[in-house]
Amino acid sequence: MKTFNFILIVLLSACKIISPEQDINQNHNSNQDFDTEFKISANAQLFFKKLSDERKQNQRKVFKPSKELITKYHLKKVDNSYYIRGFIKTVNYFNPQSLRAINVNVSPDAGKFRTISIPLNKTNEFLKIKGIKYFELSKKAEPKTN
Repeated sequence: MKTFNFILIVLLSACKIISPEQDINQNHNSNQDFDTEFKISANAQLFFKKLSDERKQNQRKVFKPSKELITKYHLKKVDNSYYIRGFIKTVNYFNPQSLRAINVNVSPDAGKFRTISIPLNKTNEFLKIKGIKYFELSKKAEPKTN
């Protein structure tokens, strides 16, 4: 697991997802459709848009995502709740308790990067957490074919 976290950090750093000099107060992206405290990847923006659209169309008291959303974004069902998984890059003063308070599962510290699982019913609260610089959805690992 330590090797995986190290590789993840190296890959994300190599991609220059967030420049080190970027100020936490300047990280709103004018191209984002969501009012967030941090940047989110294009794929995550699409996910949150589709989730929002489904919630608006859903008339049930308890929201259940469509099979398409579950399959496309690899949602995980745990105890009647659906979760979306991803990675966050945080600032030095980030407090993981702010995520745990809204039932987000947070991996142990791996520098400024962490893996998380967000309950779908807490995504709006997640987008307002302070101390996060960037969020990107996890992708399902596929075997390499030659």
